[in-house]
Amino acid sequence: MSEVLNSSYVQADTKTGFVCRTCDQPKGLCSDYQVRFMCPLEFCKPEVCYTRWFNQDSPSKGNGDSELLGLLRRKFPDAICEYPIDIEVETVDGHKPSTTGDIIHIADPAIGFSCKNDDQKSGICFDYRVRFICPSHFCKDQDCYTKWFDRDNPAGRGDFETLASLRDENPYEICKHPLDIEVQTTDGFTVAATGDAIAVADTITGFVCENYGQPHGGLCSDYRVRFRCPLDFCNPPVCWTEWLNSDNPRDGGDFETLTQLRSKFPNKICDVPIEIKVETKSGGSVDSTGDVIYVADTDTGFICKNSDQKKGICSDYRVRFECPLDFCHANVCFTDWFNSDSPNGTGDFELFEKISTKYPDVICDHPVSIEVVTAEDGYPFVNSGQIPYKFSPSEGFACRHSDQKGEDCYDYQGGIVLFSCDWRQQKLLNCGLPEENGRIQQRQKYRQLPLGQRNNVEAATGCYTKWFDRDDPSGNGDYETLRDLQKENPGQICQTPTDIEVLTTSGMSVASTGEVIATWNSKVGFICQNSDQKNGFCSDYRVRFKCPVNFCAPKGCYTRWFDRDDPFGYGDYETLRDLQKENPGQICKTPTDIEVLTTSGMSVASTGDVIAIWNSKVGFICKNSDQKNSFCSDYRVRFKCPLDFCSRRGKNLMT
Repeated sequence: MSEVLNSSYVQADTKTGFVCRTCDQPKGLCSDYQVRFMCPLEFCKPEVCYTRWFNQDSPSKGNGDSELLGLLRRKFPDAICEYPIDIEVETVDGHKPSTTGDIIHIADPAIGFSCKNDDQKSGICFDYRVRFICPSHFCKDQDCYTKWFDRDNPAGRGDFETLASLRDENPYEICKHPLDIEVQTTDGFTVAATGDAIAVADTITGFVCENYGQPHGGLCSDYRVRFRCPLDFCNPPVCWTEWLNSDNPRDGGDFETLTQLRSKFPNKICDVPIEIKVETKSGGSVDSTGDVIYVADTDTGFICKNSDQKKGICSDYRVRFECPLDFCHANVCFTDWFNSDSPNGTGDFELFEKISTKYPDVICDHPVSIEVVTAEDGYPFVNSGQIPYKFSPSEGFACRHSDQKGEDCYDYQGGIVLFSCDWRQQKLLNCGLPEENGRIQQRQKYRQLPLGQRNNVEAATGCYTKWFDRDDPSGNGDYETLRDLQKENPGQICQTPTDIEVLTTSGMSVASTGEVIATWNSKVGFICQNSDQKNGFCSDYRVRFKCPVNFCAPKGCYTRWFDRDDPFGYGDYETLRDLQKENPGQICKTPTDIEVLTTSGMSVASTGDVIAIWNSKVGFICKNSDQKNSFCSDYRVRFKCPLDFCSRRGKNLMT
């Protein structure tokens, strides 16, 4: 071989490659060679980027957790490169699959991710999310960076550039789901160059450097951060409001402030204007007037003071503001109804902060109106005669028992009604979808009526039943049919409902699931068939029906709360038979409904417990043996009884 390689007839260089000719060899035959090339380092370690995290499935909806590439591409078009290089998987709270003990069925960049409940000892997979590694050019075409943010310095406990605080202080400046975070010191050095120990640096929390425990024994450096977002976030389509003129310069000057303009022209200016334009009432430029302008910005608005002018008086000005495109289109959309609390404590607190945390991506950051009705029959709060503690779109709704005269608060659900949301927020909502258009148009007409007429319309149109969930999709699908529901819940649904509403059991709209629905009307009910779905399984749905007003009259009341057992034995057994025996005369013979909360007031869903029995005929049973952590929460229950039962037993039974 050495003779061949020393031969002048052998060619081996980085331009041509390697050539060995048989005719040049003394033995008449070349050996069989393999070659490799030395390339620049960046070639061997190509630049890559990460997509956002995806979580479109949960293990409680079907056979497990499937984050499959095909389904993700359909739901998030153009968000994943054509040929992902790799896939990363973690639980929704950030743990690696290796720490969960789950047996993973598939984790392949060409297919996606799958975890089957049947493979797990616990019977159910953890809830996972995935992201894909793509060539760097894909991300450059798909995303952009925010400006740099520096909200804190390390003079206190450290440097806390947290995402939540940055969003509060810079509304609409950071996308809902950042793809990446970059960190450097305020003078441009990398984190590595400082030698600081960093506590957190990710797209969920943001950045945290704590002074305590630094290797050099001093303070953290002062850092700034920026986030990588989808391209359309950085280049939003915009539009201009109409020209607005709320003041004239006769008294002190011309004050076209945002506060005054919003008061005079409600819903005419977006929450966070992008730009402001000013001209005289007749259309002339500000420069042409020679006036000295006190302020003209999107935080305050416009002010011209007469005292600043040589001529003694300002011109009469008008202003308009640049806003997100969807604001100018006057899109109107409504969220689903939320009922996050019950009035068993000091009152009923349907607070915006709590609801938006529990149901992310379904309420915009700045709703402009709120609608509140009772949970049982849909009766408007404005007609109830009760006194609110809080009632605003920014705070939500709260009713305190102590504010009422001779009664407790009812159980309310608050519908946060959204108008004109910022386009980057609104695109995350289930708003204005085709199947909802008719309902939205009806509600638009309703909201244009004077308040007195609205109440009459609401009272005349009827009320909604409670929510029903009689089936789950583990068989052929989810069958919430009217006939079966009426049979299983006698007297709780009118004979001929006039409308039906459908949500998943977790509170999401049908449209958000992307599923094919077989039947959805008030005559038959709701049917979703597994065989119609791309992933083979429907979501788990619940329904409620609208009934005529004569059906809506109160038909019962609730007992007090009972807690007869705790979970230290086999579990928590709040059975009707035992409760009736231990509390003679306190519970009617045949309750029509049961409500369950933990003793601390949390919903059953929030505990994650597997419930063995939950109905008004048997009561409530949670078995410790069914739980991952081997223990149920401690629960309490109350029952709905006929109204005459409650009146006979006295007001102490009422809640």
